[in-house]
Amino acid sequence: MIQNPYLKLLLMFLDFLFRFFPKRNQQRPVHKILICNGAHLGDVILSTAIITPLKQAFPNAKLGFLIGSWSEEVLKDHPDIDQLHFIDHWKLNRTGSRRYFTTRKQALKEIKSYDLAIDLYPYFPNNAYLLWQAKIPKRIGYISGGCGRLYTHPVTWQARSESIASHYCDLLRVLDIDTTPFSYNLKRTTTKQKTHLIFHTGSGNLLKQWPEIKWRTLAEKYAPTPIYFTGKGGKEKESIYRITKDLPHAFNLCDKLTWQDLSLLVQSARAVVTIDSAMSHLAAAYHIPSVVLFTGLAPIHYWKPLSPHSFAITHPTTCAPCHLKKGCTEMACIRKISVQEVSKQLNFFLN
Repeated sequence: MIQNPYLKLLLMFLDFLFRFFPKRNQQRPVHKILICNGAHLGDVILSTAIITPLKQAFPNAKLGFLIGSWSEEVLKDHPDIDQLHFIDHWKLNRTGSRRYFTTRKQALKEIKSYDLAIDLYPYFPNNAYLLWQAKIPKRIGYISGGCGRLYTHPVTWQARSESIASHYCDLLRVLDIDTTPFSYNLKRTTTKQKTHLIFHTGSGNLLKQWPEIKWRTLAEKYAPTPIYFTGKGGKEKESIYRITKDLPHAFNLCDKLTWQDLSLLVQSARAVVTIDSAMSHLAAAYHIPSVVLFTGLAPIHYWKPLSPHSFAITHPTTCAPCHLKKGCTEMACIRKISVQEVSKQLNFFLN
């Protein structure tokens, strides 16, 4: 799971040193549970799948979430979550701010009262050392992200042709927790009539972009149905402007929506077309049909939404999955996805 050879060597050395650290494993009743996933919005939405099984197994326990501050809106005011804690790790932070050490120091103070911690992120950076420092009695996590010896219950990553979220069941089995049902847990706030489509063109990774001309051609096919284009940031806003120019039924909502606004917009949509991003998981969480455009950078089954109403499309290539952080010049895996393929599947959902 760790690709960088220097980082891998460093973590192997630390793992050797941690052999001599005390486990600090104490048996005490579970009154407070901490779920950890400091990655991006989509990862955090996937993480909500373990809320229901945990609440069923520990109905009286308080639930906390350790996340990046950029994910706060996803879990804010969630009825099953009692407290949020934040760490903005430098490797995962796309905002450009340098808040890692200050957020880590504050989080360490806040989480010391927890009885159980479940670290969901299988890659580097995980929270093994932080949880050990906090002296949380029972700590469960994957050894694949490094420093696995600092968990009281280290779990080996078992690669399967399933969603990342489905792999979380391996962590819950340590506690003998029944993992059925297993699906997203986001609060539904509207039952408005479904009247529009949503096209989401961007993500934090520029390699995932589908050509603007294809987005425009797809939008033209669905006139006069209202199409709302969503996104974030100046570059996406300019791109959507070019895509929607002179299309009276297409609307550029980039940077115009709060997370709550976006959530309401998705819940009242007929269907969503999106690249692989948090939008795909948001649509799946609200049972909205979605067509998701994937690259071949990673195995699609890892990041495909947990929904029978989500359809993944990629252009077959011999090099996928390539696991290349910087991709390649052609990126044929996504750029060569045809408008006809996307339209065919979208029509299936709409008819």
